[in-house]
Amino acid sequence: MLENVIKAIDENTTLTDDFKENIKGLVIVFNNIFPNIDLRNLEERLKTLQLEKSSKFISKRVFNYIPLTNVLSFNLEELDKGYDVKHVMMSALLTIMTSHDNTYGFDENDKFITFNTGYTEILSNFVIGNESEKILFEDEVIATNLISEIVGNDTMFRAYFTNNPSLIEEKIKSYDMEMV
Repeated sequence: MLENVIKAIDENTTLTDDFKENIKGLVIVFNNIFPNIDLRNLEERLKTLQLEKSSKFISKRVFNYIPLTNVLSFNLEELDKGYDVKHVMMSALLTIMTSHDNTYGFDENDKFITFNTGYTEILSNFVIGNESEKILFEDEVIATNLISEIVGNDTMFRAYFTNNPSLIEEKIKSYDMEMV
C-alpha cells in the first residue's frame, strides 16, 4: 500500500518536487507508526490533489481542505506566524487521509468538528511533533482529551479512521447511563 501512495504522489504533476518529498516523508513516518491503517483513500486523493495559496480573506485557518474538490489551500500569512510547517502538513495529510464526500475523520455534517479538529492535532503531535511555540487548536485539543477520557482512546482512533462518529455517540450514551 505504501508503495502505491508514493507512486500516486510522484504521478501528480501539479505538486512541486519539494511538496512531494515532504508529503512522502510524512506518509512514511505515519505508516511506520500505524502500519494497519488503510491508505487507499489517501492514494486516490493524492493522485489528483490540487494546492492553492490562500489569505486571511479566504480562510483564517493555516490550511483548509475541501474534500469535494480535493483542494488543499495554505494561508501563507498565517503560516508565516511561526507554525511548524511539518506539523501543519501532517495535520493536512491526516485530513486528506480521512476524507470522504464532504466530511473527514469522525466529523459528520460539522457535528463533531471540534473533536475532529482536536483529534487531528493530537495525532499530528504524536506522529511528527511540533517544534513551534504556536499550537494550532489548543482549546480543541483540551476538549478532545476530555472526551477521550470518557469514550477511550481506542474508540476515538477507530471512529476517526473509519469515519464513524456513532462509535463516540454510543460510548457517550453508555457513559451517561452509568452515571444515572
